[in-house]
Amino acid sequence: MSDEDAVLEELMVHLGEASRHIRASRRLLLENALADDPGYLRLAARLSEALDATETASREARRRLASKIRPEVSRKFARKAAINSSWGMDAFGGYPLLP
Repeated sequence: MSDEDAVLEELMVHLGEASRHIRASRRLLLENALADDPGYLRLAARLSEALDATETASREARRRLASKIRPEVSRKFARKAAINSSWGMDAFGGYPLLP
């Protein structure tokens, strides 16, 4: 395993943890009905943007690692992402989270 592979794997771990923390923060706002308060709408929007950014970065790191290990995975991933995006899904077949 090269240094780059190790860095990508570590990056995916950190991004996964960040995503979980952001989801928990957003859930805390929603459970306490603070997301309906106009003063917290901007915060809820920022948490949604942060979650999207961390999940996008995690997918990119995973794609780069997979393409280094098995180049055919990268082509398969790109084809699946194109099909899913035409149906409004993310690259893994899930629907995007609503803010």
